[in-house]
Amino acid sequence: RACDYIILDIDTASYTSPVFKKIYKNISESKKNLHFTSIVINANRPENLFNTNMSDGEPIPEIDVGLKDFYSLPYMSRFDGFGDYASITAALPTTGGTISPAGIYYSKENNFFVAYVGRKHLLSEFPDYIVPSIISGEYWAEYDDEHHSTCPGCGAILDIQSSIISGKNQALWKGIAMLHYIYTLYEINA
Repeated sequence: RACDYIILDIDTASYTSPVFKKIYKNISESKKNLHFTSIVINANRPENLFNTNMSDGEPIPEIDVGLKDFYSLPYMSRFDGFGDYASITAALPTTGGTISPAGIYYSKENNFFVAYVGRKHLLSEFPDYIVPSIISGEYWAEYDDEHHSTCPGCGAILDIQSSIISGKNQALWKGIAMLHYIYTLYEINA
């Protein structure tokens, strides 16, 4: 019905796989008659990608955000929206783990995520090393002052820099990465 949502979750499969062309086409053709809302989502970060596997200051090739560009192709543009897991894994968290400070920051000009990895396994690496690395980096410079002040992710980074919040929390940094990415996509499509 017109009020229904169809969510095609392709999980970790490649959105470019020819296997999906028939499904994409079927959804598109059904949509013409039924007028439902359709969304395609994929899990773009491998479960086995850990902060310790990332290179400081470098793009993260394992996180594939190409669905954003692929979405603009004619047979994909019939979807009303697309989604991914905004730089985090689709898998539920396991118990425990060690401190491995890393900040992930989205580059809109390049459509990739960049890793900022702490030098030591200490929570103090977030405010002492990662924040200055992000703010002084080329990817932060892609965004203007208005974005930095209105983006919730960038705002949190600035609050950490100003000691308004401590920033010594790995979960907070997952949120920062997600907020910055989602807000940037919102700005691009607004």
